Amino acid sequence: MWEAFLVAARPLGLALPVSAVLAGVGNLVVGLAGARVLRHSVGAVLPRVLWLGIALALGTGTAAGDHVVPGDFRGTAFLLTGTAAAAAAGGLAGIARKPGATPQ
Repeated sequence: MWEAFLVAARPLGLALPVSAVLAGVGNLVVGLAGARVLRHSVGAVLPRVLWLGIALALGTGTAAGDHVVPGDFRGTAFLLTGTAAAAAAGGLAGIARKPGATPQ
């Protein structure tokens, strides 16, 4: 979840979606590792549901109007990439658990 605090980061002065890349890679790796450890596709989905809940909570503003995940391009890319990677991990974990099936 630490990548949420990098949404506003500007490496080399450019507005690059660094947090989106980290969320995508991190969610995919953690999801596949969770499925492998629990030996069930639920292990891939459960951590990502928690990630999405926390990410959405960090995107809601406080009474003072502060946000950790802003509603701009980088914040949206962070949420969409992280969610898509979580869905991919769940799908790959489900395919890998079927007898005789291999992920492509």
